[in-house]
Amino acid sequence: MSTQQDVAEARQAADALAAAVERLRASHQGTLDVRRLAEDVRRVRADLDLLADPAQPALTDPARPPGRGPEYDPREFVDGSYEGTTPGRP
Repeated sequence: MSTQQDVAEARQAADALAAAVERLRASHQGTLDVRRLAEDVRRVRADLDLLADPAQPALTDPARPPGRGPEYDPREFVDGSYEGTTPGRP
């Protein structure tokens, strides 16, 4: 089986999962679990799009996440801190 066939088959499964999640959303409106499932399905579909078109780059610079301006320094998070906070400190 080719990659394109595998992606097409995975898309069908993702579509079936998306439909099931939508049915769950109707009966469990606003719950965190259903929102997370819906987001997971969205990410699976995005990943399948990337697999279907490998020439399309995911990011232009892997060290610079999308939405970060040119002033972003990738070393900012090396020590486990995030914007001035340190893990384990209140």
